[in-house]
Amino acid sequence: MQECVPASDSCKVVKLKLDEQHMGVAPKGVLSISFPEIGSTLPIPFGGAVIGKDTVVRDLEKEIEKSTSGSPSISTTLRDAVSTPKAMEMPVPSGSGPLLKWEVANESQIYGYEIYRARTVDGPFDRVTTKILKRLSTDARIPSIYRWRDHTTDVGNEYWYYVGVVYLNGKKEALNSPQKVISK
Repeated sequence: MQECVPASDSCKVVKLKLDEQHMGVAPKGVLSISFPEIGSTLPIPFGGAVIGKDTVVRDLEKEIEKSTSGSPSISTTLRDAVSTPKAMEMPVPSGSGPLLKWEVANESQIYGYEIYRARTVDGPFDRVTTKILKRLSTDARIPSIYRWRDHTTDVGNEYWYYVGVVYLNGKKEALNSPQKVISK
């Protein structure tokens, strides 16, 4: 335990020191602080990373700046690695009827989607897609944009829709809350 700077009665610094035999293993555990005056203990989970003595730590912002004013280097690779890839995009379906559009940032655990419709916000909701709309991307870094049109509505009527997610493990849940659409 050490005093805080500036010193305060309600502040203490706790330093953990690893011995040589534990230097290759990232530290983790629970630090328990006792408060005897109130008869309580505060558990504080902690974890860390081990950086070897030969590790070079670089500032990513500075590396990106360097890459814009010089020859291609590791910086160019870093910039490319942190740039957002272009989304996979489903084309706009032809025809008339309500058009639903949604975007998903990461589909790595998703198998596909089902569309549900009701005449009121409280349901009952029926599945209107005959087949599961399979995910567009298996790459967690690539977002996907979906479009689906309901060709089975009557013009002028109000409908409520939500998109259901089907996960790879078989679990199903709603992707969004029901949204109102008036068929045109």
